[in-house]
Amino acid sequence: MASIARSRGIQVHKATAEQLPFDNISFDFALMITTLCFVEDPGKTLSDVMRILKPEGNFILGIIDRETNLGKIYESRRGRTSTDESMKGSDKFYSKARFYSTSEVIQFIQKSRFDYLNACQTIFSNRDTMTAPDLIRDDYGEGAFVVINSIKPS
Repeated sequence: MASIARSRGIQVHKATAEQLPFDNISFDFALMITTLCFVEDPGKTLSDVMRILKPEGNFILGIIDRETNLGKIYESRRGRTSTDESMKGSDKFYSKARFYSTSEVIQFIQKSRFDYLNACQTIFSNRDTMTAPDLIRDDYGEGAFVVINSIKPS
């Protein structure tokens, strides 16, 4: 993926989320989508995001909520070995993941001194019976994919 990005003129930085290769107060916003479940130290990761953000910078974090049906399926695949061809390769992927509930992630965010603003959710168990305006809802607790918006205090 890095080679493809470079070939398209995108600057690529190889680093861990716990030690971002950017100067302090460099960015107006940071975006992290389905990444927190793969980091070794969520607290250190969020602290480093805090470090690189400017005051009043937004932090958008997308997660799969462990407490939902989809989250429970993903969590059940951790460390599982399979000979089923349809599952081939997924064991290695999920064995490295650690899923969190939205409440836990909000606690991580607040402990890192971010101000929690709001959350929205999508990917519902009964998606086929829902109308289009219900595909994204405010708050959390039902949708498997949750986006949390927080801000670095000034």
